[in-house]
Amino acid sequence: MNSENFDCSICSEIFDNHNRIPRILPKCGHTVCSECLTKILRGPSRFCPFDKIKLGHRNKTTEDFPKNFTLLAILQEKTDVLLCSQHQI
Repeated sequence: MNSENFDCSICSEIFDNHNRIPRILPKCGHTVCSECLTKILRGPSRFCPFDKIKLGHRNKTTEDFPKNFTLLAILQEKTDVLLCSQHQI
């Protein structure tokens, strides 16, 4: 798989389970990192940056948006494989 698939499409940083948690925008299904989502929520327009669908009035903090657990599982699996290959474990 291409590492680009594991990057936030806004900031191009790799998703992780700490500062760059992948968060799903429920109304459209796009995924952005929690850092970029925080910036979107603080800005004047609360729309998906890709299709301009309104985020919703109930979503006030990043925690209000679900984690993309599927993407996190894939990232963990990829990291485990890379560590095993690197360390020959």
